[in-house]
Amino acid sequence: MLKARLEEDAVLGRCLATASSVERGDLVLEERPFARGPKRDSGIVCLGCYQFLQFGEDGDSLDRCELCDWPLCGSCADEDDATDHGGECQVFSAARVTFAGNVSDDGVCPQLDCITPLRVLLAKEANPGRWDSEVAPMEHHEEERRKDADVWHADRVNIAQYLRGPCKLASRFSEELIMQVVGVLEVNAFEARSSKGYPLRCLFPYTGILAHNCVPNTSRSIYPSEGYKIRLRAMVDLEEGQPLHHSYTYTLDGTAQRQAHLKQGKFFNCKCDRCLDPSELGTHFSSLKCGQCAEGYQVPRGATLGHDLLIEELPFAVGPKCNGPVVCLGCYEPDPDPEEKHCIDCGWPLCEECSRNEDNHHSQLECRVLRDARARFFPLPSGSSHCPQLDCIMPLR
Repeated sequence: MLKARLEEDAVLGRCLATASSVERGDLVLEERPFARGPKRDSGIVCLGCYQFLQFGEDGDSLDRCELCDWPLCGSCADEDDATDHGGECQVFSAARVTFAGNVSDDGVCPQLDCITPLRVLLAKEANPGRWDSEVAPMEHHEEERRKDADVWHADRVNIAQYLRGPCKLASRFSEELIMQVVGVLEVNAFEARSSKGYPLRCLFPYTGILAHNCVPNTSRSIYPSEGYKIRLRAMVDLEEGQPLHHSYTYTLDGTAQRQAHLKQGKFFNCKCDRCLDPSELGTHFSSLKCGQCAEGYQVPRGATLGHDLLIEELPFAVGPKCNGPVVCLGCYEPDPDPEEKHCIDCGWPLCEECSRNEDNHHSQLECRVLRDARARFFPLPSGSSHCPQLDCIMPLR
């Protein structure tokens, strides 16, 4: 594995770390996929090159394999063994399973969901040693996946029962094994692009167990011209034994979007430094630009997902917004009449409710500062919406 080694971590489980010191740009790891195939929930694609194919409403199309009748473009049909389709072609031909060509309203062809899991199962039979040492230990989060009953049932019917029933593979693969493979792909597979730009997914046993971090220290590239070999390079200088990270999600998304993607697809909440920092390490990807000043940001108080609280804190100070109207300094009720609604000690705006209740944001200390300075509050002229005097309150607090 070049400059990477397999390790067991108490928190991360199986993961990769540097086997020696690494400089930025160094090649750390490269490997070929254990299996590859169409993405989940895809439309009708060629099972050789993954280009999208047009089928009629009744499944009528000339883009079919002559042996098994499943989707295959003319170019791939002429290449014989040069495509990825050979393994399942033998299975479908022997079982006489035909491709219906049905597509849902959202363009998804559920019948093709079985292809990539079947290719993993066939690769397991062809290379049992690599399966036992590299693929079988990969995480598949069965317990978490079962909680989504609709998706679990669809996978069980469209993939496990379909392969064991109509495809006549019950004697070769148990339902438990098939559902394990579905989970391994769901959690660990990488999206790739063919040489012509068509999407597919690949299962890389070592690259797939890299730990996640929203600020990754590696970058990856997949080369379709080399059998979809993946190469992992260091983005920074690394010392020996340092964990290798990559991002399971889009790094330009804000924390809420990244957390939602990771929880839904990878079944965990990220607690990296970027996710725990409301400013996202000063990048402010999740902040709102202040509409009242040029430099300020409205930073999220915290990020939550489900019942897991990632960060919680009280504000350092609270006060009226800058360039705002006259408001009560205790509860921020708009437009209190300073002639009638004011603090009896300092004379600044305070509604009747806050005047009777000491539990408000207009503290005794603030009141004493304004009173001792004899800082008189001047009512706004009629029709004015901006009270410059109140701009001092937030900095004072």
